[in-house]
Amino acid sequence: MQDLELYLWWRNFTELTDYSSSAPAHQNAFDLFKGGWRTKVPGDLADTGGVKNVFETDERVALTKKVLGSYEGKHILEIGPFEGYQTAQLEKEGADVFAVENSTANFIKCLVMKNALGLKSTFALGDFNEFEAESKFDIVWFSGVLYHMTDPLSSLAKISRWADTLFIWTQYFSEEFAAENSKAYSDFFKPEKDKTVEFLGREIKHNYRAYLAPQRNGTFSGGSESFSYWLSLDDIKFALEAYGFKINMILNNPKHPTGPACYFVARRD
Repeated sequence: MQDLELYLWWRNFTELTDYSSSAPAHQNAFDLFKGGWRTKVPGDLADTGGVKNVFETDERVALTKKVLGSYEGKHILEIGPFEGYQTAQLEKEGADVFAVENSTANFIKCLVMKNALGLKSTFALGDFNEFEAESKFDIVWFSGVLYHMTDPLSSLAKISRWADTLFIWTQYFSEEFAAENSKAYSDFFKPEKDKTVEFLGREIKHNYRAYLAPQRNGTFSGGSESFSYWLSLDDIKFALEAYGFKINMILNNPKHPTGPACYFVARRD
Protein backbone atom coordinates (compact mmCIF):
# COMPACT_ATOMS: atom_id res chain seq x y z
CA MET A 1 0.00 0.00 0.00
CA GLN A 2 1.40 3.39 -1.00
CA ASP A 3 1.88 6.10 1.64
CA LEU A 4 -1.01 8.21 0.28
CA GLU A 5 -3.34 5.21 0.17
CA LEU A 6 -2.34 4.27 3.71
CA TYR A 7 -3.04 7.79 4.92
CA LEU A 8 -6.44 7.92 3.22
CA TRP A 9 -7.34 4.53 4.68
CA TRP A 10 -6.27 5.66 8.16
CA ARG A 11 -8.16 8.95 7.87
CA ASN A 12 -11.36 7.27 6.68
CA PHE A 13 -11.08 4.61 9.37
CA THR A 14 -10.57 7.11 12.20
CA GLU A 15 -13.44 9.27 10.93
CA LEU A 16 -15.77 6.27 10.98
CA THR A 17 -14.65 5.18 14.45
CA ASP A 18 -14.96 8.65 15.97
CA TYR A 19 -17.61 9.59 18.53
CA SER A 20 -20.53 11.97 18.15
CA SER A 21 -21.31 14.51 20.86
CA SER A 22 -24.39 15.83 19.04
CA ALA A 23 -27.97 15.09 19.97
CA PRO A 24 -29.03 11.84 18.24
CA ALA A 25 -30.39 12.57 14.77
CA HIS A 26 -30.36 11.13 11.27
CA GLN A 27 -28.45 14.23 10.20
CA ASN A 28 -25.38 13.01 12.11
CA ALA A 29 -25.29 9.81 10.05
CA PHE A 30 -25.70 11.68 6.77
CA ASP A 31 -22.90 14.02 7.85
CA LEU A 32 -20.47 11.08 7.89
CA PHE A 33 -20.35 11.72 4.12
CA LYS A 34 -20.81 15.49 4.23
CA GLY A 35 -20.12 16.91 0.79
CA GLY A 36 -20.23 13.42 -0.68
CA TRP A 37 -23.94 12.90 -1.40
CA ARG A 38 -25.63 13.29 -4.75
CA THR A 39 -29.08 12.47 -3.44
CA LYS A 40 -31.44 14.75 -1.58
CA VAL A 41 -33.69 12.98 0.89
CA PRO A 42 -37.45 13.56 1.08
CA GLY A 43 -38.89 16.40 3.16
CA ASP A 44 -36.87 17.77 6.08
CA LEU A 45 -35.47 14.41 7.15
CA ALA A 46 -31.89 15.62 6.68
CA ASP A 47 -29.78 18.00 4.63
CA THR A 48 -27.42 15.89 2.55
CA GLY A 49 -26.14 18.72 0.38
CA GLY A 50 -27.04 16.53 -2.59
CA VAL A 51 -28.04 18.20 -5.83
CA LYS A 52 -30.37 15.53 -7.25
CA ASN A 53 -33.95 15.35 -6.02
CA VAL A 54 -34.18 11.82 -7.36
CA PHE A 55 -36.98 10.67 -5.08
CA GLU A 56 -39.26 12.98 -7.08
CA THR A 57 -37.55 13.20 -10.47
CA ASP A 58 -36.16 9.72 -11.18
CA GLU A 59 -38.86 8.04 -13.26
CA ARG A 60 -37.19 4.72 -14.00
CA VAL A 61 -39.14 2.74 -11.42
CA ALA A 62 -42.46 4.38 -12.34
CA LEU A 63 -42.09 4.12 -16.12
CA THR A 64 -40.83 0.54 -15.97
CA LYS A 65 -43.87 -0.38 -13.88
CA LYS A 66 -46.01 0.35 -16.95
CA VAL A 67 -44.16 -2.46 -18.74
CA LEU A 68 -43.69 -4.91 -15.87
CA GLY A 69 -46.93 -4.32 -14.03
CA SER A 70 -47.10 -4.27 -10.25
CA TYR A 71 -43.92 -4.75 -8.20
CA GLU A 72 -46.02 -5.99 -5.27
CA GLY A 73 -44.44 -9.09 -3.76
CA LYS A 74 -41.69 -9.27 -6.39
CA HIS A 75 -38.31 -10.55 -5.21
CA ILE A 76 -35.81 -8.17 -6.81
CA LEU A 77 -32.03 -8.43 -6.96
CA GLU A 78 -30.67 -4.90 -7.32
CA ILE A 79 -27.07 -4.53 -8.45
CA GLY A 80 -25.26 -1.32 -7.55
CA PRO A 81 -27.86 0.60 -5.47
CA PHE A 82 -25.45 3.58 -5.09
CA GLU A 83 -27.26 5.70 -2.47
CA GLY A 84 -30.37 3.54 -2.16
CA TYR A 85 -32.98 5.77 -3.76
CA GLN A 86 -34.21 3.30 -6.37
CA THR A 87 -34.22 0.64 -3.65
CA ALA A 88 -36.54 2.88 -1.65
CA GLN A 89 -38.79 3.46 -4.66
CA LEU A 90 -39.03 -0.25 -5.41
CA GLU A 91 -39.81 -1.07 -1.79
CA LYS A 92 -42.49 1.63 -1.72
CA GLU A 93 -44.09 -0.19 -4.65
CA GLY A 94 -44.22 -3.39 -2.60
CA ALA A 95 -41.05 -5.15 -3.78
CA ASP A 96 -38.77 -7.29 -1.63
CA VAL A 97 -35.28 -6.03 -2.53
CA PHE A 98 -31.91 -7.65 -1.99
CA ALA A 99 -29.26 -5.14 -3.09
CA VAL A 100 -25.58 -5.86 -3.73
CA GLU A 101 -23.03 -3.01 -3.56
CA ASN A 102 -19.25 -3.39 -3.81
CA SER A 103 -18.29 0.19 -2.91
CA THR A 104 -17.78 0.33 0.85
CA ALA A 105 -18.69 4.03 0.95
CA ASN A 106 -21.89 3.52 -1.04
CA PHE A 107 -22.77 0.47 1.05
CA ILE A 108 -22.62 2.53 4.25
CA LYS A 109 -24.57 5.33 2.54
CA CYS A 110 -27.28 2.78 1.73
CA LEU A 111 -27.40 1.71 5.38
CA VAL A 112 -27.73 5.35 6.44
CA MET A 113 -30.57 5.77 3.94
CA LYS A 114 -32.19 2.51 5.06
CA ASN A 115 -32.14 3.58 8.70
CA ALA A 116 -33.44 7.08 8.00
CA LEU A 117 -36.26 5.92 5.73
CA GLY A 118 -37.12 2.81 7.73
CA LEU A 119 -36.51 0.47 4.79
CA LYS A 120 -36.83 -3.29 5.07
CA SER A 121 -34.62 -4.02 2.05
CA THR A 122 -31.37 -5.90 2.57
CA PHE A 123 -28.04 -4.43 1.46
CA ALA A 124 -25.07 -6.77 1.05
CA LEU A 125 -21.47 -5.63 0.61
CA GLY A 126 -19.60 -7.48 -2.11
CA ASP A 127 -18.93 -7.99 -5.81
CA PHE A 128 -21.99 -9.24 -7.67
CA ASN A 129 -19.71 -11.15 -10.04
CA GLU A 130 -18.85 -13.36 -7.05
CA PHE A 131 -22.47 -13.75 -5.97
CA GLU A 132 -24.20 -17.12 -6.17
CA ALA A 133 -27.98 -17.03 -5.87
CA GLU A 134 -29.70 -19.95 -4.14
CA SER A 135 -32.78 -19.49 -6.32
CA LYS A 136 -34.02 -17.25 -9.10
CA PHE A 137 -35.30 -13.74 -8.53
CA ASP A 138 -38.37 -12.28 -10.20
CA ILE A 139 -36.36 -9.32 -11.51
CA VAL A 140 -32.73 -8.29 -11.70
CA TRP A 141 -32.49 -4.49 -11.44
CA PHE A 142 -29.25 -3.58 -13.22
CA SER A 143 -29.23 0.20 -13.25
CA GLY A 144 -26.09 2.19 -14.00
CA VAL A 145 -23.73 -0.79 -13.85
CA LEU A 146 -23.03 -2.39 -17.23
CA TYR A 147 -20.94 0.46 -18.66
CA HIS A 148 -18.69 0.37 -15.58
CA MET A 149 -17.69 -3.25 -16.18
CA THR A 150 -14.33 -4.47 -17.51
CA ASP A 151 -15.99 -7.65 -18.81
CA PRO A 152 -19.52 -6.59 -19.74
CA LEU A 153 -20.37 -9.77 -21.64
CA SER A 154 -19.61 -11.90 -18.59
CA SER A 155 -21.72 -9.58 -16.46
CA LEU A 156 -24.67 -10.01 -18.81
CA ALA A 157 -24.18 -13.76 -18.71
CA LYS A 158 -24.14 -13.66 -14.93
CA ILE A 159 -27.37 -11.71 -14.44
CA SER A 160 -29.15 -13.75 -17.11
CA ARG A 161 -28.90 -16.77 -14.82
CA TRP A 162 -30.63 -15.05 -11.92
CA ALA A 163 -33.94 -13.99 -13.46
CA ASP A 164 -36.09 -14.22 -16.57
CA THR A 165 -36.83 -10.50 -16.32
CA LEU A 166 -34.10 -7.88 -16.36
CA PHE A 167 -34.22 -4.12 -16.03
CA ILE A 168 -31.15 -2.43 -17.50
CA TRP A 169 -30.21 1.23 -17.54
CA THR A 170 -26.90 1.78 -19.24
CA GLN A 171 -24.80 4.04 -21.36
CA TYR A 172 -23.43 2.60 -24.57
CA PHE A 173 -20.87 3.41 -27.24
CA SER A 174 -21.91 5.07 -30.47
CA GLU A 175 -19.44 5.76 -33.28
CA GLU A 176 -21.64 8.63 -34.45
CA PHE A 177 -21.74 10.28 -31.02
CA ALA A 178 -18.00 9.77 -30.58
CA ALA A 179 -17.29 11.45 -33.91
CA GLU A 180 -19.54 14.41 -33.07
CA ASN A 181 -17.95 14.82 -29.63
CA SER A 182 -14.40 13.76 -30.37
CA LYS A 183 -12.73 16.49 -28.31
CA ALA A 184 -14.72 15.77 -25.15
CA TYR A 185 -14.50 12.02 -25.67
CA SER A 186 -10.73 12.07 -26.11
CA ASP A 187 -10.26 12.60 -22.36
CA PHE A 188 -11.98 9.31 -21.59
CA PHE A 189 -11.97 6.97 -24.57
CA LYS A 190 -8.69 5.50 -25.74
CA PRO A 191 -9.16 3.73 -29.11
CA GLU A 192 -5.64 2.31 -28.97
CA LYS A 193 -6.77 0.26 -25.96
CA ASP A 194 -9.95 -1.08 -27.53
CA LYS A 195 -10.29 -4.81 -27.99
CA THR A 196 -12.50 -7.14 -29.97
CA VAL A 197 -14.02 -10.28 -28.48
CA GLU A 198 -15.61 -13.09 -30.47
CA PHE A 199 -19.01 -14.01 -29.04
CA LEU A 200 -21.14 -16.69 -30.68
CA GLY A 201 -19.67 -15.97 -34.09
CA ARG A 202 -19.94 -12.19 -33.75
CA GLU A 203 -17.02 -9.80 -33.34
CA ILE A 204 -17.93 -7.50 -30.44
CA LYS A 205 -15.88 -4.37 -30.00
CA HIS A 206 -15.05 -3.33 -26.44
CA ASN A 207 -14.43 0.42 -26.30
CA TYR A 208 -11.92 1.37 -23.60
CA ARG A 209 -13.14 4.13 -21.29
CA ALA A 210 -10.82 5.52 -18.58
CA TYR A 211 -11.84 7.18 -15.34
CA LEU A 212 -10.15 10.49 -14.67
CA ALA A 213 -8.52 10.88 -11.24
CA PRO A 214 -10.59 13.95 -10.20
CA GLN A 215 -13.74 11.83 -10.51
CA ARG A 216 -12.68 9.63 -7.64
CA ASN A 217 -14.21 11.70 -4.87
CA GLY A 218 -17.05 11.26 -2.42
CA THR A 219 -19.67 11.16 -5.15
CA PHE A 220 -17.85 8.81 -7.53
CA SER A 221 -20.26 6.22 -8.88
CA GLY A 222 -18.07 4.31 -11.31
CA GLY A 223 -16.50 0.88 -11.27
CA SER A 224 -13.82 -0.55 -9.02
CA GLU A 225 -11.16 -0.52 -11.75
CA SER A 226 -9.49 2.48 -13.39
CA PHE A 227 -11.30 1.78 -16.67
CA SER A 228 -14.27 0.01 -18.19
CA TYR A 229 -15.40 -1.20 -21.60
CA TRP A 230 -18.46 0.21 -23.34
CA LEU A 231 -20.41 -1.90 -25.82
CA SER A 232 -22.64 -0.71 -28.64
CA LEU A 233 -26.37 -0.98 -28.10
CA ASP A 234 -26.66 -3.50 -30.93
CA ASP A 235 -24.06 -5.72 -29.27
CA ILE A 236 -25.81 -5.49 -25.91
CA LYS A 237 -29.05 -6.54 -27.56
CA PHE A 238 -27.32 -9.35 -29.44
CA ALA A 239 -25.87 -10.80 -26.23
CA LEU A 240 -29.20 -10.68 -24.40
CA GLU A 241 -31.10 -12.14 -27.33
CA ALA A 242 -28.52 -14.96 -27.42
CA TYR A 243 -29.57 -15.75 -23.84
CA GLY A 244 -33.20 -15.92 -24.91
CA PHE A 245 -34.39 -12.44 -23.96
CA LYS A 246 -36.69 -10.16 -25.90
CA ILE A 247 -36.00 -6.44 -25.53
CA ASN A 248 -38.70 -3.89 -24.70
CA MET A 249 -37.05 -0.48 -25.02
CA ILE A 250 -38.52 2.11 -22.67
CA LEU A 251 -36.30 5.11 -23.36
CA ASN A 252 -33.31 5.61 -25.64
CA ASN A 253 -31.39 8.88 -25.65
CA PRO A 254 -28.56 8.74 -28.22
CA LYS A 255 -27.76 12.40 -27.47
CA HIS A 256 -27.32 12.02 -23.71
CA PRO A 257 -24.68 14.63 -22.75
CA THR A 258 -22.19 12.16 -21.27
CA GLY A 259 -22.78 9.53 -23.93
CA PRO A 260 -25.79 7.67 -25.35
CA ALA A 261 -27.98 6.11 -22.68
CA CYS A 262 -31.05 3.91 -22.58
CA TYR A 263 -33.13 1.73 -20.36
CA PHE A 264 -35.21 -1.28 -21.20
CA VAL A 265 -36.82 -4.47 -19.94
CA ALA A 266 -35.49 -7.80 -21.19
CA ARG A 267 -37.80 -10.78 -20.78
CA ARG A 268 -37.36 -14.47 -21.39
CA ASP A 269 -40.33 -16.80 -21.81
